Amino acid sequence: MTSTMPRARATATIAEVTDVIETEVEVSQELSEQIEREEIATEQSPAKPEKRFATFLDYEGKPKEVELVDKDAFFWAPGATQKFPISDYFFNTTDKPTCDIVPKFKMKSLGTPCMSEMLNEVFHDYFKPNDGFLLYKYDLQEVYSVIIPLKYTKYSKNNGNVDGDIQVHAISFMLYGSVNIDLFKKTLEKVSSIVGYKK
Repeated sequence: MTSTMPRARATATIAEVTDVIETEVEVSQELSEQIEREEIATEQSPAKPEKRFATFLDYEGKPKEVELVDKDAFFWAPGATQKFPISDYFFNTTDKPTCDIVPKFKMKSLGTPCMSEMLNEVFHDYFKPNDGFLLYKYDLQEVYSVIIPLKYTKYSKNNGNVDGDIQVHAISFMLYGSVNIDLFKKTLEKVSSIVGYKK
């Protein structure tokens, strides 16, 4: 007597293989569509700025090649309705654009814009948002800085300033590990007095 069981199992196996093939086709189509979307996104994304380098003298007076800031580099601050070109901050008496005399590490060393809503609100009580005064925070530290626009500085060659100088007032208003707003206000009042700024 011949059994039909093996044939039944074979039929089931073919059905399973068919399901697998159909699944693989679907996955292949999805993968193809995903790759196509990524290629389109890559084509549409803006090109990364070209890296530029220049030679500067280090602290020992030795020449060293360093990366320059991007050509479209700028400062910004929460609350301001405009971006601030770096030429408004870095001293420059050369015939070169400011982006050609400022090393990238110098720009990064200034930290990042303060994102505390409370601190920015107090800061704007002393400096108007669009007047160019910037409150920045140093990375990995509870130390802040007030970056001063050139028009409020006394920078000049006669005063010993060199191209690429920027006026920054480092400030700290922490007391026992907490922000001391009264100390912050007194510091801002002192800075505004030093630079002769009146809101």
